[in-house]
Order: sequence, then structure tokens, then C-alpha cells
Amino acid sequence: VFTQFGAFVAKATQIQTDAALGKITADAANAALFEAQTAAQAGMKQAALELSGYVKSQILGKGGKYVAVLGLSDIADTPFGATLPANVKPVLTDLSRIFNLWLRDGLTDQPVQIVDTFALFKDRSTNAAQYGITNTTGMACSAAKISAITGGRVADGSSLFCNGTAGVPFNGLTAGADVNTWFFADSVHPTTGGHKVISDAIIAQLKS
Repeated sequence: VFTQFGAFVAKATQIQTDAALGKITADAANAALFEAQTAAQAGMKQAALELSGYVKSQILGKGGKYVAVLGLSDIADTPFGATLPANVKPVLTDLSRIFNLWLRDGLTDQPVQIVDTFALFKDRSTNAAQYGITNTTGMACSAAKISAITGGRVADGSSLFCNGTAGVPFNGLTAGADVNTWFFADSVHPTTGGHKVISDAIIAQLKS
């Protein structure tokens, strides 16, 4: 989704620049934007069908009996999504939806449980307290602290470089953050508590 969305944004930026400079007409710009969005959606379809193929051949085909397959959450609901202009967020939401649609299509009649993280994360935002979550929008990992820890080499607050243990040299938590009650570790990845929300849903669905 980030690859396809990134490609779309790059194309859209160039199209809008060309339109602003008068290199193409407004109609031509709209047609090109539609084409760019369609190409991104096709990429999501391909990825979903490839994943469903791997589930069938590499997991079910090799004896897997209790299989959970996670769809995509609405990536527009992440801290990354919150940084996007309002008119761009629907593109990201559509890419997430399209992936999930084709993933389900590719796994039709297969003995798997598809975990609807799209709906799960929406409910988590609306009813956070029921999941033990107190913060659904902030990043538990501090971009500034991680930048200092890595000598400026990691500036985006990636949770790969975020140790949550108090008192250790590489602790990169945001002041006041709690990895068990904040949902997002960085701009897109869940914390320990966020992963528990997901794992609880997986266990419940497999038990069903």
C-alpha cells in the first residue's frame, strides 16, 4: 500500500505541476489522475491475489489447519494518514479497501479465517477504552529522541529504533507514552498494546 500510494502521489504531484504551468489542460489532468489512481488500485489487486496464492500454496497446501489471514486496516487512520491533505486520504482508504476485497476473493471457499482489521481498527478508534487503549492518534516513539539516539540517521521515529524500557540508554519513548495503552508505536506500526488488540481478535476468530 505504501509503494502504490507513493507512486500515485509522485504521479499526481507531477500532473498537478504540469497543469499549473499550463502544460496540460484541466481535463487532461483529471484523466491522468484517474489513470494514476487506477494503476495504484491494480497494484493492490495484484498484491492481494499474490498473497492469497501464497496462503493456498505455501500454508494450506503444506498442511496448515488453523489459518488466520489479516487484511489491511484503513491506513488513512494512522498517524501517517493524519498528515495527509483531506482530499488525498480517500485514495489511501480505497487502496486498503481494494486490497481487502481481492484478498477475500482470492480466498473464497478456502478454510481460513480472514481477520477484518479494517473494521477492528475502526472500532478500536470509536471504543478505545474497551480495548484498554487510551491514545489512538499519537506516536509512542519520539522522532526527536530516536534522531538523537541514532545521530540523526533515523529521523522518522521508526519503532525499529525505539526501546521502551525505562532507564536504558536507547529508550526512545515519547514523554508520557505507554506501550501498553497507546495504540501506535510510530507513524504506521502498533505498540505492544496495539498488537494485543490484533492478537486477541485473531485468537477469538480462530476459536470460533
